Amino acid sequence: MGNCVGNSSRRRSLDHSSNSSRARNQNSLPQNTIVVISEQQNSAQPRANRAQLQNSPEANQVQIDSTIYKATAKLENYPENPSIYFLDFLFSTRRNCRITIYYFAKDIFDPIQNTYYFYVDPEKYPPPESHYFEPGDRQHFSHLSPIEIGRFSDDELDFKDKKTFPVIIEMTPESETMPQILTSYFKICKSEDQYSLTCLRQKISINGVIHELKDLYGYKSEGLECSICLTEKKEMVVLPCNHACLCAACAEHLKADAKKLCPICRGPIRQILKLSEVSA
Repeated sequence: MGNCVGNSSRRRSLDHSSNSSRARNQNSLPQNTIVVISEQQNSAQPRANRAQLQNSPEANQVQIDSTIYKATAKLENYPENPSIYFLDFLFSTRRNCRITIYYFAKDIFDPIQNTYYFYVDPEKYPPPESHYFEPGDRQHFSHLSPIEIGRFSDDELDFKDKKTFPVIIEMTPESETMPQILTSYFKICKSEDQYSLTCLRQKISINGVIHELKDLYGYKSEGLECSICLTEKKEMVVLPCNHACLCAACAEHLKADAKKLCPICRGPIRQILKLSEVSA
């Protein structure tokens, strides 16, 4: 059995010409806000308690200091060695930020320390690496944290055991007042000789409270007015389709409707949550 591995950091110089865009003035960056369905919990709570959060009455808008554009995450082949791949993705950060890459790590709760940590078996998998970036919008994480994918089985790459995450990207911006950690979990999909990344889940820890992130649909892209009355502001979220489309009054009418169908996709409604804000 291997030992618990922490952030085995390897500091690299900030080469913005190759690995990221030139850092801009921090005040010029757009304000990052992710609108999510948030299953809140204190980091000291065991994972077994998370099932109780399914009936949380609120969804949350989480304003964050750093974000990864998860749709851009991919694996790039190293031309001089076809067996070596590098992580490649875009990200933004309003503060100096540490990005730590874990390969094949388990997310484990420590009841003694009342916290979660990542466990990597050093006898089987590469150690974590940390990289440091200055503030900047849509920076490019590229040609860092190499991995020899051919060493691992298809089951390991595809997250078959549901415990060992093939790729974890952890973003930790510097903050003295409101500490945040944004964590993105990926599996590696293989198609013939090509490899790609699929995001399994995301969570953000703000001041020790963990929010499980699930993207909402239609909150701003389709206007702020309720999809039924077209006058009042949207403030309710429909599950499980995740459409933010209702005002409070129309949500109450919809709850009384026998069919209980989402007004956007006409899918069945399991639950309706109220939007709120979690500022950071």
